[in-house]
This record gives sequence, C-alpha cells and structure tokens, in this order.
Amino acid sequence: MYIAQNIVMKKYTLTLYFLLQTLISVAQKELFAFPIENYALAINDSIILVKIQLPTGIASISKGQLAQLEANVQNDYSDSIVLGSGSCNMILRDYYYFAIQIGNRLRKPKKNDLITTLVTYPANYKGLIYQLIKQSIYLDHVTGIPFYNFNTAASLSMLSENSLLDSLKQDIQYTGKKLQENKDEQDQLIKGGDFNGKKLFAAMQEINTTQVKRFVNYMISQPTVYSGNHWKIAEIFATWMVRNTPAINK
Repeated sequence: MYIAQNIVMKKYTLTLYFLLQTLISVAQKELFAFPIENYALAINDSIILVKIQLPTGIASISKGQLAQLEANVQNDYSDSIVLGSGSCNMILRDYYYFAIQIGNRLRKPKKNDLITTLVTYPANYKGLIYQLIKQSIYLDHVTGIPFYNFNTAASLSMLSENSLLDSLKQDIQYTGKKLQENKDEQDQLIKGGDFNGKKLFAAMQEINTTQVKRFVNYMISQPTVYSGNHWKIAEIFATWMVRNTPAINK
C-alpha cells in the first residue's frame, strides 16, 4: 500500500513540476516520451540508470532535467504504470542517462519503457506528426520502412504534412488491395462504426485522408496504447476499423 501511494505521489508531484516548467518556458519546452535502450544499471537497491538515444542537431535535454519512467504497455501491462522518477545524470554524445528511483520494486525497467521529460524542439508547424513524435509513436510502411523519424517534424509545414498523411492513406489502400488479391483469411465483415456492413479489405481500398486523420487523432488521444513503438499503419488502421472506429477520447 505504501509503495502504491508513493508511486501516485511521485506521479502527481512530477506532473505538477512539468506543468510549471511548461508555463515558465512558454513555446520553448514540451513533454516528449522516449523509449529506453536495452540497458539498466543498478546503482543501489532503489536507483537504476537507464539511457535513451536522442538524434543530434534538433532537440536537446539538459543535464539534471527531471524525468518520469513509465511501463510500455506492449511489454506486459494492460495499462501504463509509473515505475519511478529521477533526472538526467550524464550525457555522452547522443546518449542521455537517467538515474531513476524505482517505486515499483516488482517491476524493473525493460527496453522500450518510456522516459518522459521536457524537451526543446524547433518545430514551426506543430501538427499531427509532431504530436505523434512527442508521444514516440512511429508509423511504418507495410514493408517496414518508417514514414518519418524524430527529426521530421522540424521541417514540416501544413502542406508537407498533408502529403505525408496522404502517403499513409495510399499505403493502407495498397495493403487492402494486395490482401484481397491474395484472398487473405483475415478478411471479414465489419459490424459497426464508420465501415459497418463492408468487407475489411474492400473498405481499406476506399478510405480517404480525413479518415486517416481521425485515426491519427485517436492514437494521439490514447498514447499509453501506442507510445514507444513502431506500427505498420495498415495493420493498426485495419484493427481500428474492425473495432468500430472508436472516436477521440477527450
């Protein structure tokens, strides 16, 4: 009980800190999530050193910057939990090391668990792709090639982002067409939502960019489900379709 209460207290204390910092540094720093590497060094019984890699030249994290470590739900949890909090202890080139005091002793950090901290990121247009990057949500082609990386949002405009979102649409349409041609057994009748009464693969070929934007907004509103991972856009969009296209959770 004490450990659980301690975790909750740390979470709200750190959240308050981040809120104050954001207000103080208006338009300069925002909360970003980063998956940790497959590295965890125990400093003592309660402090573990973890690290993230941050591409050089775009954003930066200050030494001593406070951070929170949360479980990636894809690792083994149905919901995100706070594992602990700490600060940036050391910087070596593009690697940032965080000393985290672990609150949940039953669960040690794992690869792709998420460090959340304040970051300065020079984006002129803070659209949907920027919001995905903030949550460490990365979308891939059906071939596994990423549509964007951490640095992409720094050079995006509304026009270029719309072009990128259109590429997402085309990848979903292409995948639906190939699956239908191959008579993939996953084809099914959709019951409910925007595509009610349609066969999945046929419906995938008819989607538009507006529907893709709706799905991206849904992902942004549900970061604990998607954060810290790469996803093939066609696969998770199809899952959203058969789950009755849930709307944004305000």
